[in-house]
Amino acid sequence: IGNSAFYKSGLYFVEIPESVTYIEEKAFGSCPNLREATVNAKILYLPAYCFANDGALARVTLPEGLEVIEQSAFNRCTSLYGVILPQSLTAIGDNAFEYCSSLSSITVPSGVEEVSAYAFADCEALYTVVLCEGVRVIDEYAFADCAQLSSLTLPAGLREIRQNAFF
Repeated sequence: IGNSAFYKSGLYFVEIPESVTYIEEKAFGSCPNLREATVNAKILYLPAYCFANDGALARVTLPEGLEVIEQSAFNRCTSLYGVILPQSLTAIGDNAFEYCSSLSSITVPSGVEEVSAYAFADCEALYTVVLCEGVRVIDEYAFADCAQLSSLTLPAGLREIRQNAFF
């Protein structure tokens, strides 16, 4: 699926089949009506800004086998409340879920060693965060301005919480 292929389209739902082997930046960005996305594609990474600014996007299903969610992939998906990160995930890019103001809980799987800068910043409804064993670093501002955060599970092997991570 090419760069900006469905950018600003009127889609309400998208199901990406297993036969898709790559998705480029902004493929589904700024789709004002997109409410649900199911990604069955055999991809290793979800590109930058893939679903960014999809204000109506509420639910996303990501495939097992996905290793990287690149920067700002879901930035400003203000209705997103349901996303389960696959166990195969190894990296979450900067700003990946920033301004997902309806997201209430997230579990970061054990394959992710670092929660990147601003990854979940400004997630106003984020109440529960579970960082599985394997997470070693929480980068600066990773959970900044998450005012509702009241339950945080940190792994025993955590080595570093950088400046303003929970500011």
